[in-house]
Amino acid sequence: MINETWYKALLSRADHIEEFGLPAQPARRDMILETLKGIAGTWKEVRTLEADVDRLAKAAEGLDGRRIRKAIFAAAASDVETAKDLNHLQSAQIEAAFRYALATNKGLEQ
Repeated sequence: MINETWYKALLSRADHIEEFGLPAQPARRDMILETLKGIAGTWKEVRTLEADVDRLAKAAEGLDGRRIRKAIFAAAASDVETAKDLNHLQSAQIEAAFRYALATNKGLEQ
């Protein structure tokens, strides 16, 4: 947890601050699609998950781009069989990884 006083002190020393909000649905969709296409370059069956990209983008609401990509790779490592062959990766594993990342975010904010 970041101490609010420490955070304010850090920001007060910055010459320029850019605030970036969380990505909207279209941006999350693009990030997920790009990540899946990258994986599908080696594991061709992952391309079938592209059909679920809208549902996955909705499930990723509240996550930033880094956490979205990391969660997809965490899903790929979520069980031994999938980790050995990413062609076994399922949308449900990615959604579970997004839920876990969202829960972790909430824990960090408290």
